[in-house]
Amino acid sequence: MTLILLFLCAMVFAAVVAGVVVVAIKAAGRSTSSHPRPGVAVLPGWHPDPHDPRLTRWHDGTRWTERSRPIDSPRG
Repeated sequence: MTLILLFLCAMVFAAVVAGVVVVAIKAAGRSTSSHPRPGVAVLPGWHPDPHDPRLTRWHDGTRWTERSRPIDSPRG
């Protein structure tokens, strides 16, 4: 009986680990980039520059503007 209980606990543990791995893989597949994709609405604001990772660039809600600043600049 103890062996069966141990086996069942191991199976539950393996299922939980497999579930966590699946969730992590799915999360990694999602884009974490805040660069707007074509056809996706973007709120006006400072966003990572799509061409220079050291900068943020102002998006006016319609298009990228010429306004940019270093990533470590104070917001405001």
